[in-house]
Amino acid sequence: MLAPFAGLRGEAVRAELVAAVATIGVFLVVGAVVLGQSSTRYAATNGVENVAWVAQLRPGQSACQAPVLLAKDSDGVRLFVGTYQRPGPPLEAVFRDASGRILRRGMLGAGYPDATWQVLRFDPVAESVQADSLCIRATSGSVALAGNLDGTINANQALAVGGTPTTADLSYQLVRAGDSTLFALLPTIFHRASLLRPSWVGDWTYYVAAALLAVLLLAAVAALLVGSDRRGTRIAAITVALTAFLNAAIWSIVMPAFNPPDEAAHYAYVESLGEHHRLPYKDPTAPGGSYSAEALLAIQYTALHVTQHPEIKLPWTSLEQAQWARANSTARERRPDLVGGGYTAARSYSPFYYVLELPAYVAVKGSDVFTRLGLMRLVSALLAGATALAAFLFVRELFPTRTWAAALGGFAVAFQPMFAQMGGAVNNDVLLFLMATLELYVLARIWRRGMSFAHAVAAGAVLGLGILAKPTMVAFAPVAAAVFLYVMVRDRWRPRAIASWSGAALAPFVLLLMLNYAVFGATGGLDSPAASTTPERGVFHVREFMSYLWQWYLPRLPFMQSDFWSRTYADVSFPLYDLFFKGFWADFGHLEIDYPGWVYGILIAASVAVLALVVMAAIRARPRRDVLAAGLLLGVLPVVMTALLVNARAFLNLIESNEPFAQGRYLLQTVAVLGAALAAAAVGLGDRRGRVLAVVMVVSLAAFNTFSLGLVLLRFYT
Repeated sequence: MLAPFAGLRGEAVRAELVAAVATIGVFLVVGAVVLGQSSTRYAATNGVENVAWVAQLRPGQSACQAPVLLAKDSDGVRLFVGTYQRPGPPLEAVFRDASGRILRRGMLGAGYPDATWQVLRFDPVAESVQADSLCIRATSGSVALAGNLDGTINANQALAVGGTPTTADLSYQLVRAGDSTLFALLPTIFHRASLLRPSWVGDWTYYVAAALLAVLLLAAVAALLVGSDRRGTRIAAITVALTAFLNAAIWSIVMPAFNPPDEAAHYAYVESLGEHHRLPYKDPTAPGGSYSAEALLAIQYTALHVTQHPEIKLPWTSLEQAQWARANSTARERRPDLVGGGYTAARSYSPFYYVLELPAYVAVKGSDVFTRLGLMRLVSALLAGATALAAFLFVRELFPTRTWAAALGGFAVAFQPMFAQMGGAVNNDVLLFLMATLELYVLARIWRRGMSFAHAVAAGAVLGLGILAKPTMVAFAPVAAAVFLYVMVRDRWRPRAIASWSGAALAPFVLLLMLNYAVFGATGGLDSPAASTTPERGVFHVREFMSYLWQWYLPRLPFMQSDFWSRTYADVSFPLYDLFFKGFWADFGHLEIDYPGWVYGILIAASVAVLALVVMAAIRARPRRDVLAAGLLLGVLPVVMTALLVNARAFLNLIESNEPFAQGRYLLQTVAVLGAALAAAAVGLGDRRGRVLAVVMVVSLAAFNTFSLGLVLLRFYT
């Protein structure tokens, strides 16, 4: 039973276990502090953001929102109230049913300040009920109430002021009685998260997921302790793959439907294949709509007006889920014109990824949208597991005698939270990550073992398949060429071998390239019209691009143009940090869920420390030239080429449409480099100290992943 751990000395194992226990203990204390925070919590919201004054009430006048939900455990309604720079007058809130009977009455005394959130308290509610209306009345004095002037945000509700219908909606939240800690609120959070999910997900699923996260952490630590023999290596590799799959599966049930980047468009692509047996239309004016009636309804419930609006929550009650179920049963009859298969953001990709998702869609075709999406997300999770396994193999090629280093590299990918988020979503990025990591693995084999006909074919085929998955894989073409050139010179290839192996690599690559562009016309946005600019839309200037590129990574010089970011991202001043660093580590959903700044400060310090250890290890390595070549060709170059491709596309998009484009998640196609860097940093310390550092790194990443899951739950369900 202990055979995989044979050959490990007791002191070494004890040191690693002590490091694991100590690191886990630190994060348990942090978790206890977070979960112990107590404050007023919401029972429900109406999903309308507070952006404008929507009702100005004179004394005795009422503003009535109808219909509304009176949620279980609520004992107050929270409103943003303006008092015209005077102490606020008394307010009354009345919930009525369809017969006019008063369900709850809440009051707020006079004297509150202007432009503040106020809570009107009423008797606690035992069970959620659908109320006909919520009316707010100023008993004396004038007040203004806030909401959104666009009444289509909550199309099921309507606001009337003084009996006159408006096109606006009131923004309000129902608050729970008293203060609650997050720990005490966990059962409620898990129940809320289980709504509008696949049919197999319930409250219990999240308790199982929490326990599974602990098991995965312990399994990861154990995998770092196995020996480097064949059996130990096999156990470590399987553990890495299972950990990545299960972690991504957990993310798939935590992130709400259609909240990961562009998931609705990717789902619609598979829906078009499954329902209409064709690719989506590329013409925006084509009939049928981008989404089917059922898919559009699900998007309206879980994502529309929720994404990028942190103050808006999802439906939280079983009553609202029942409302969705009734609406879903008649969606096709109410909107027969919406059959899907139309123009979406995913239209410019080949069907490679979507064909892999198709069996999952077909298997539950008769189920609701959330069940289909849930099973499709698990297919992505399988691809995430395969990617982590490929990262394990990649790092093992770099450090063939140290299984623990390969395990560290694989777990670094498995627990990287942005990677895990995408692994639990329907998005062709997941297949891109797998192809990019496999390409690095093949190139690492070529660097270590030399070129062969099989290696050449594999390198060309994987590169072509990666471009077929998503054309941004083209950033790896210079990487493959550079590795080929280096090995050619190092191993003194003969002209005949050069011609043979080059042809073997180019043949599958060119064939797949033609399939992608000529057959499917899949450009992935790389054919942006900005590449052929016109005077009306802006002209590409090399000097302007170089200034743009400089300011992405370095402070602006006095003579440089300074309005690049104000024209795109209002909250970006230093893209290397704001877009790339934060976006690579933790910028979840549609770039709206992130940590406080001090967390990123810790990540920066840790990153600098790892880079310093990598540099020290490279300096001490022998043979130094070959090791440095591997670091530059398989580590630095993939990241640089990917970043430059993102920079170029972002600039072309900027001068074409003035719209933001770049995201840190685009760097995740080089996520295996992160694993290699952490492994190199640990290996540079020697076997014994390196194992201890590896344990600390894996435990820290697993904890960071867990906190990130909690951050998402807090965003949507509290």
